[in-house]
Amino acid sequence: MIEVKDRCWLARTAHLEACDLELELPEIMYIDSGKVRAPDFARVVLADSGSNRAEDGKTVYMNPSGYFRPFEERAPGIDPGFRKPHDRAGDPSECIFSAGFSSDDLKCGRGEIVPVGNAISLFRDPRRAAETLSGVRRDSGPDRAVYAAGIADPINLSLLLYLGVDIVDSYGTVMRSSLGQIAVNGRIISSGSEEAAKILGVDGPPTFEDIYAHNIMQLEHELLVVRDGIRRGTLRPLVELRSRHEIWTTQVLRYCDREFYDLMEPWTPLTGPPFSANSKESLWRPDIERYRRRIVERYLPPPSPQLLLLLPCSAKKPYSISSSHRLFRDAIRGSGVGSAVHEVIVTSPLGIVPRDLELVYPARQYDIPVTGHWDEDEKHLIRSMLLNLLQRRRYDHIVAHLDSEMEFLSDILEGAGAILTGGESVTSRKSLEALRGSLSSLSPELSGTSWRQRTLEDVTALVSYQFGEDSMHIMSGSETRGRYPSVRILKDGKQVASMVPDHGSISLTLEGGRLLSKSNRFGVEIDDFQPKTNVFAVGVVDADPGIRIGDEVFIHHGGEVRAVGTARMNPSEMISLSRGEAVHIRHHA
Repeated sequence: MIEVKDRCWLARTAHLEACDLELELPEIMYIDSGKVRAPDFARVVLADSGSNRAEDGKTVYMNPSGYFRPFEERAPGIDPGFRKPHDRAGDPSECIFSAGFSSDDLKCGRGEIVPVGNAISLFRDPRRAAETLSGVRRDSGPDRAVYAAGIADPINLSLLLYLGVDIVDSYGTVMRSSLGQIAVNGRIISSGSEEAAKILGVDGPPTFEDIYAHNIMQLEHELLVVRDGIRRGTLRPLVELRSRHEIWTTQVLRYCDREFYDLMEPWTPLTGPPFSANSKESLWRPDIERYRRRIVERYLPPPSPQLLLLLPCSAKKPYSISSSHRLFRDAIRGSGVGSAVHEVIVTSPLGIVPRDLELVYPARQYDIPVTGHWDEDEKHLIRSMLLNLLQRRRYDHIVAHLDSEMEFLSDILEGAGAILTGGESVTSRKSLEALRGSLSSLSPELSGTSWRQRTLEDVTALVSYQFGEDSMHIMSGSETRGRYPSVRILKDGKQVASMVPDHGSISLTLEGGRLLSKSNRFGVEIDDFQPKTNVFAVGVVDADPGIRIGDEVFIHHGGEVRAVGTARMNPSEMISLSRGEAVHIRHHA
């Protein structure tokens, strides 16, 4: 039985109970054999037939046949007899470990721990490694721990756990050490280096024992760093940092992001802490890619603005509180065309950020090093996002107040008949006067709407981004009260939702949940009980597969909406797990 405590992408911290075994995940099983002694700090020891280790109160597992089996498509990767000594040695189906296969048969057996079949062979094919590891949680189910044998070391540990592996062993670190490779802060230094002895704190040429003692501490330290990253929600930057030091880890991460997004995205939460998009890999983070896809597939721009104003990003978030954007907004107000303008920020790695979405994750949380140089991937992303917006939403006029560094958009802007007001410095007096003057000159051709109506349109645009077009009936016939962004949404005199400025999201009331239920999406079905506090996984019968952690959901039974709240689990976890909070309830009947 697994109780998940913290989630970060596919990685998790959890408590595992299986028979008389208890583990705090993620965990390392340390090798103990005739040649390698498990460290004293080991919490779990993996002993083979050559080990003379005595029972000392630590969990000891036997590996009867070793790690190296010839690769066959359906050959068991781990012997089904993997067991605690003298414990359930007879029937493999009763072992704590299930047999693991190289095919999709990860659900075979009844063990609480599922090994990745022939994991060591994944080094030969990074694409297959990406597909296998990113899909292993889906294939094995969230109620069992995943074990990747023989491949973990201080360099790739963060990547393996990020992709859903719960348990590793120290065999990969043994192999590194036998090759004279010294791990230091995610990098490898050869034992032949002049600095090797100083790094290891030894006199003379380093021995295997010296290198292994150092590397095993590096592995343990990396586990602690990864656990901290999971709890803080900051694991992805660590993975990007570590992946740069080896070709295999870089390849696997890129394959996961570019080709197996559909396996990663369901486990990607809708909110998170601030982060820096410092590397090429940051462009393809699943949360950033999901944002771009939702802009294309869900987002409905406000219908009344006749003028599109393109603006550069700012270091401070949200953009509207930055000094540069305050100057832009002063120019807009001074022109007298405010409500007729749709402001859209052009940026990397998000592509575009409409002003009405500047509070959502990750638009509010990201940061990026700005040098004025754009690589081809960034240019392509921005161009494709802008073109998509212009194809879906026709504006009477376009004003581009952008830096000269964005000349890669010149053909698009010229083709759209845009007025250019930026130049070398978008915050100079000259360029701001040009912006104000251009907007003022267009004023006679623009018919603005009331700010109350414009606020309603902006909130409606946010609803489209958050819930999709199928749920737009929430806003049909609605009105807003309050000052943006602290607004309430009312329908027929009843509050159905409100906007949460800190999250940039829509929070539903019970009445709003009833409206959302008409879309047949974002629903969590429970047993026949009346939720008064939070809903736990044990009480969940079914859940919409489109739900993501952080989504607004409605709780129902037999067609009756009984509560609304925020999803704390992936839908497959809600259905499979028997412990843990599935939905944080905010309103109930």
